[in-house]
Amino acid sequence: MSLSVIALIVVGIMCVLYIWGKWPVALVTALGMLALIFTGCVSSSVAFSNFGSTPVLLVLAW
Repeated sequence: MSLSVIALIVVGIMCVLYIWGKWPVALVTALGMLALIFTGCVSSSVAFSNFGSTPVLLVLAW
């Protein structure tokens, strides 16, 4: 299975979980990011590269 198909499956599952609303959005997002890292769709350096940016820090501080 190609990486693009795996990424689309992960994003589709995330969309279903967002709509379902049973789990918090932050948890679904973090699990989706980890799933993309563990499947090799995204490298960990790319996935965590923007956590030091100002908008992310403002959202985390809120």
